[in-house]
Amino acid sequence: YFRLKTTKANTQAEHSRRQTEQARREAELARREARETSSLIRKQLAVQLHDTIAKDLAHIAIKAQELSQPGCATPEELAALANQAIATSKRIKPTIMQLDTESGRANITETVSLVTKMLSTRNIALQNDVSENLDPQVTRQQALLACLVIREAATNILKYAPTDTTASLEVTREPDGTITITTSNTIGDSPANIGTTGGFGLANLERQITTNGGELEYSHTPARWILWATIPTGGKE
Repeated sequence: YFRLKTTKANTQAEHSRRQTEQARREAELARREARETSSLIRKQLAVQLHDTIAKDLAHIAIKAQELSQPGCATPEELAALANQAIATSKRIKPTIMQLDTESGRANITETVSLVTKMLSTRNIALQNDVSENLDPQVTRQQALLACLVIREAATNILKYAPTDTTASLEVTREPDGTITITTSNTIGDSPANIGTTGGFGLANLERQITTNGGELEYSHTPARWILWATIPTGGKE
């Protein structure tokens, strides 16, 4: 009897040890995947922001050339141009440390997968509903802006949603080609310490969306945060 009891205790101890070791390995794997995912998100975000900033700078350069002609410039136009240059320069700062010059077409489906994995590091489940075969049907600019919206929304969810909760993401291509993005999540009592995330900021994001003819709205109740964006078909293929 005592031999059987001892054997059973040893078996239970070995089982517990194996469970602990498995949990340790899974936690380390999750931390490594979180670091890799966050790094990739920051790099891709920097590339895309560089794209948008370069577009603004090109517009400023063209306008400056027009105003350089004799008798063309008024004080109001020069002031407007200066303000645009200042606004653009302020958007460079958040990206300059992670700037990556390799630019490619953004992939919405891949971005959804990345942010889903990122949120899982805080045990936040992301329920997503993305239009079927979406990426081949959108323009390059739509994809870029959609990925910006998804990443910024996910960054805010990561910071403000409680652990062990569920957030939602819907990305829909409307009949006229417009992309509609909606996110929703609960709000915790205090923000989580998630370190540097490379977030764009809602004000900058709203400016980029509206500049390209879209809309961005966000609101919250005491318990829930909701973000909604539309991105029209204008832009480069």
